[in-house]
Parts: sequence; C-alpha cells; structure tokens
Amino acid sequence: MGKAKTDKQVDKEIEALKEMKPFVREFTAFGDSNHDKIDAQIKALEEMNDEEDADDEWPDEADNEVRMCATDAIRWMNGEDDGAQPSKNWASLDSRKKAKG
Repeated sequence: MGKAKTDKQVDKEIEALKEMKPFVREFTAFGDSNHDKIDAQIKALEEMNDEEDADDEWPDEADNEVRMCATDAIRWMNGEDDGAQPSKNWASLDSRKKAKG
C-alpha cells in the first residue's frame, strides 16, 4: 500500500481527466458511458474521502460500473491501490494518442 496523494497530485489528476474526457469515446460498444465514468472519477477526487462516499452517491446496482470507477479513483488518491492513476487507465481510449501512432 502506498502513500496518500498530495493535493497537488490530486489536482493534477483532476485536470488530466478533464482535459482528456473530450477525446475519449463517449460510449462503449455496449452503450455504457465512458464520460459518466470519468465524471465520477473527477467528482470522487474533488469531493469524496472514502469508498463509502461513492456507495452513497451511486447506491443503485445499475450504477455499479460508475461507482467502481469512482472507487478506483478514491483508492488511488488515498494510496490504497498501487495501480496507475485514473487518467492512465483511460489513455488507450484517448483519440489524441491514436492519431499520433
């Protein structure tokens, strides 16, 4: 388990998510909204402290994937997950990256 991120690191991640959102395909092939998931991560980083906050915000089973994205962001922020920051997980869907390749 890592250390909690600094305010500066969290702010940088929020900006990265906001910047990349328009370049991520809005819907998956299954009709799920990638943008809703990114918005949930931004909200989690801006307003939430722990996973319970995400559970309270998205209590319905239908919102499970959105809630899980928010939870991943919270876990990253709190140093509870050694995985990549949320924006890195969206990088493969960022159309700006594909245009360069």
